[in-house]
Amino acid sequence: MKNRFLNRFVNLVLLILCILPLAALIADSFALITDKRFMLWAAGICLLMWLAANFRHGFFPGFLLSALLLYLAYRFYHADLRLELTDFFDRLTGVYYEHYYAIGSKYPYAAAVDSHSFILLLAVFLLSAYVSMSLTSKSGRTVFSLLGSLPVFAGCIAVNGRPSVFVIVCLMLFWAMLLIGGNYYGEESNQGRTLSILALPLAALLCALVLWQKPAEYDYNAQPTDMVEKFDRLGSAFSSWINSREGGLNLFPGETAQQSGTSSAESDNSPIRFPGVSWGMGDGALSLNSSASAQDREKLILRVRAETDGYMYLRCFSYGDYTGTGWRRAEEPENGISSLDFTALALAAKADSARHSLDIRFSSGVDVAAVPYYSVQSADSDIYVPAEGRNYSVSYYSSDGSWDSLSLPEEYVQDELSYRSYATTEYTALPEGTKANILQLIQQAGLRADSPDIIAEVASYVRSCAPYDLDTQPYPTEDYAVYFLQNAETGYCVHYATAAAVIYRALGIPARVTDGFLFRAQAGEFVDVLQANEHAWVEVYLDGLGWIPVEVTGNGGVTEPAPQEAAVTETPDEETAPPLESTEPNDGEESAPPVQTPQPSDTIPVGPILTQTELESKSTSRTLIRFWNALTLFLLLGVIFSLLPVSRLLRLRLRQRRISQPDRKKAAVWVWKTAVKASRYGAELPESITACAEKAAFSQHGISEEELHAVQNELKQMLDDCYNGLSPVKSFLFKFFSALY
Repeated sequence: MKNRFLNRFVNLVLLILCILPLAALIADSFALITDKRFMLWAAGICLLMWLAANFRHGFFPGFLLSALLLYLAYRFYHADLRLELTDFFDRLTGVYYEHYYAIGSKYPYAAAVDSHSFILLLAVFLLSAYVSMSLTSKSGRTVFSLLGSLPVFAGCIAVNGRPSVFVIVCLMLFWAMLLIGGNYYGEESNQGRTLSILALPLAALLCALVLWQKPAEYDYNAQPTDMVEKFDRLGSAFSSWINSREGGLNLFPGETAQQSGTSSAESDNSPIRFPGVSWGMGDGALSLNSSASAQDREKLILRVRAETDGYMYLRCFSYGDYTGTGWRRAEEPENGISSLDFTALALAAKADSARHSLDIRFSSGVDVAAVPYYSVQSADSDIYVPAEGRNYSVSYYSSDGSWDSLSLPEEYVQDELSYRSYATTEYTALPEGTKANILQLIQQAGLRADSPDIIAEVASYVRSCAPYDLDTQPYPTEDYAVYFLQNAETGYCVHYATAAAVIYRALGIPARVTDGFLFRAQAGEFVDVLQANEHAWVEVYLDGLGWIPVEVTGNGGVTEPAPQEAAVTETPDEETAPPLESTEPNDGEESAPPVQTPQPSDTIPVGPILTQTELESKSTSRTLIRFWNALTLFLLLGVIFSLLPVSRLLRLRLRQRRISQPDRKKAAVWVWKTAVKASRYGAELPESITACAEKAAFSQHGISEEELHAVQNELKQMLDDCYNGLSPVKSFLFKFFSALY
């Protein structure tokens, strides 16, 4: 009895020495986020799984209580099972990808959820169930327990390289005691006593090794551990073998695998690699003479994961010099000031602003990064952000309110004034012929620079000029802006953006055409951004704030039409747009109206752009997520418990086969074994069954068929009487866990 108690206690110690360090190692190796209570939850699950495995009648209550504890943890952490699971596997994939395939790359796998405690507790539940069963195995105890711990340790140490001393000491103690305990577990063996005597000196020896090696002073970078170097060599060899195969290892279909973080631009004069190649882009030029329909619209360009749902703009490159048939790259400011983060700095200084994160993976190497609006991104250029590898994360800001609620921090005011002078000169320039024609058109349309809603009025006017058609062929003209506004039957985004930018410039408002991507983000999930999602729009400059985006494309300009909330100002529908006026231009020399600072009235269009319907459905979506998570957990437990009837039927069939086998001696012994098992529930063991089993085991005489039938009938009567006299809980255990009825 003392041995049995000590053996069970040692099994509990071994289980904790295995599971808790492994959980800590997994969290540390893959940067999983847990709180201080996590270890208490994990220890509770270990205790209950130990109860289920080490006590004859403890399986059902232990398993049920551990499942209940897991459900309470789910409620406590308000877990989103789908997001946590997705982020967990993203992190595993990202860590191995960075460590063995693309060393030094920035694989974006972080920031999908705030906590991974529940998904890690689920892993603890599965690991503890397996290891606790292994520790009580009648044979193969050592092998099964090692299979449950060594692969997890090896997978983590291969990328971690520097686990904590706590983890190493506990696991070393676990493996040492496991090997000493042997490959067979018996309830009355001396394993517990032996391990208890050896545990103290083993722990003392490990602590002495720790003090001798002084891990706190160990320089991992100067002296890499041998184990990690071996894993690195193994991983490198495997990667080389994979890459030597035809097609290599590709994260993106149709692309050749290559290491991130490299750039093909060997000099400043080298052509710039753009994320896409539509519209004749190349080396900072945008041609209007090409047809977008000729492009492969299903080509995968990048993958993006945002924190929230909604439409999102990613800007790539801005163009400043209008040639009539296209746009050329604008000159950089001589003072070296970049205005790309002015508006983001103003938003960051706002008290109620929120910061978000965006993860981006490109399918191939690029020099121009795709970034969301209002991101504080350092850049040497005023027209694009240089890419630092194929994979990266970027932060951006959002806030409720209007533009007039923002102001640039004092330390940036002087830079903004200096840049404003440059923008007013550089981004209002037009060819003389274009400017004259545009002034006539805007006068006929009744557009005035001093209107408080001029930005919205221009956007509405341009959208109404021609229907959207991606198959639009090149125009027969040398001035696309004028032709689009006067004669075009159709157009697509670059035509709308060109016409609007030219009108803004003619009105004295600094404007430029910007290209990038417009797509619909899904919170916490990577979304494929295709060639079809390439888009062009206009940026206008607001004094004191910087560049802001204006959506001017008619309906159908993207794969999924963007809501009108994407515009900087509230834009009316075509039915309510200002009517075109037919007034003739005044006689005399035409001159541009004076420069007026526009005063948009709409709220700030930042980050993901949510429609009103989406905003109203967010609470419903959260409820549905909770419902599906609870349903998933319920189904998981249901599947586990549904195995009980299947197991019972199989065991009943096996028992019936044993007590009815042709060898009557063996059948009589199995009748006795079944009766002994039933007697543990309080049933009285018939003497006739015991006598028949003794005769079968020790006598030279055989067992007659009548004797066997008699004890079989007595066993059946014994099982019936026992089951009918049990309480509901014991009858459940009698039927499903012991499979006796």
